[in-house]
Amino acid sequence: MKKALVGLAVLPMLLASSVAFAVTTPRAQLVSQIATSVKLTSMPAGLTPSLATLAGAGYTTMRGSTTLADCNAATMPSQIKNPTPCIRGNRSGTKTIVVIGDSTTGNWVPALDAGLKKSAYKLLVYMYLGCPPVMLKPLPAGLTQAPTVPADCVTWTQNVMTLTGKTKVAAVLIAVGPMGTSSLEAAMAVGMKKSFATAAPYSTERRVVLGGVVYFPIPNTQCLASRMNPSACTVALSSGANPFILSRSKAMATAAAATLISARQYLCTATVCAGVVGNTVTAIDNDHFSVDFGLKIAPFVSADVLTAIGG
Repeated sequence: MKKALVGLAVLPMLLASSVAFAVTTPRAQLVSQIATSVKLTSMPAGLTPSLATLAGAGYTTMRGSTTLADCNAATMPSQIKNPTPCIRGNRSGTKTIVVIGDSTTGNWVPALDAGLKKSAYKLLVYMYLGCPPVMLKPLPAGLTQAPTVPADCVTWTQNVMTLTGKTKVAAVLIAVGPMGTSSLEAAMAVGMKKSFATAAPYSTERRVVLGGVVYFPIPNTQCLASRMNPSACTVALSSGANPFILSRSKAMATAAAATLISARQYLCTATVCAGVVGNTVTAIDNDHFSVDFGLKIAPFVSADVLTAIGG
């Protein structure tokens, strides 16, 4: 199966062309907006969500994962042994895409739900907060986050992958967040290969890793609310956990013969990532997109997934 890093290969060219030529395509407009946004020194008008919301406890309800309460195994223990998907996208679609992941599933599903409503694709979504869906037994220490129980994570992952492998699907998308350390890259690559081998056992199913998330060392909404300066809340791709997050995502995709779609293309230049793009807040905390940002990037995420699975 051909592997690719969808979208990122054209990013430098788009950045260059947006300077030399008029910005004419929606994708080029997004790239141009990101380049402008990383330089903002004051909050844009009409910030979404508003600063008042971001400063209060209510910001936690604006993570994309909160839109998936009906298939979150972390709050519905019955889902661990008997996974039941959320249905998104075109509910009457004739083709099926399965999305499986930890809390970063919420970075992708609001975008895919909106972007694929008029497509032929129905989405079946399975999520377990704090549980990386890689088939490793036992899970290495540090891969799950409280209150997720490692043994339950192992059970859920096995059950979801087995169930998906028995379902006629066009593609399997697995979302993985930044949990763990760089030393776990090889183990997670092995686990991802096993996950796809179980969930997508046939050559007719396309495989996609949804990864490369951006990690903001200071929770983004906290930074924006306290500093009132978006440029002070940008994060360098070369800093902190960000290099190993992308490296690990690439390793998992390569091991599983999957296409990698990296989240950072939707909010980063070649070197830094924005806490605000246009007037929309990107991350709601360290590594989870706001629902509003998911909706903003819906056309691009959906186009990249369709390209990865052959339309």
